[in-house]
Amino acid sequence: MALIQSLRDFSAVLRRRLWAVRIIVLGFLGAILVGAILLSLPQSTVGPRLSPVDALFTSTSGVCVTGLTVIDVGSELSPFGQAVLLSLIQAGGLGIMTLSTFFTIMLRRRLSLADRDVISTSFSIGRGNSNSCITSYTIR
Repeated sequence: MALIQSLRDFSAVLRRRLWAVRIIVLGFLGAILVGAILLSLPQSTVGPRLSPVDALFTSTSGVCVTGLTVIDVGSELSPFGQAVLLSLIQAGGLGIMTLSTFFTIMLRRRLSLADRDVISTSFSIGRGNSNSCITSYTIR
């Protein structure tokens, strides 16, 4: 009986952990897709529009902070396109979860248990941490 209960508890923890990981992955995918759409706009380039594949690759590279591009960013992207790419690089470098934690704290909203679990998973700092612990870890 104890073994079955232990397996159920482990299963619940695993499901909660996978839910947190899904939120993190969806945050990165969302940023990549929004960036690709913005880079595909005619206002983002000086010359002809970027192909959807080039925009997606550049957006992914920006969010993942790899620095790879298939275009010359300085000459092919307009100031708007460069600002979009810079924003993607900043979001990827700081981390989507760091930014969302910062805005949550700035809005003085209390973090729920589920929010803390997602943030703790993102930062790999363990479960059940208080708002002040998460805040100090984010600022460091």
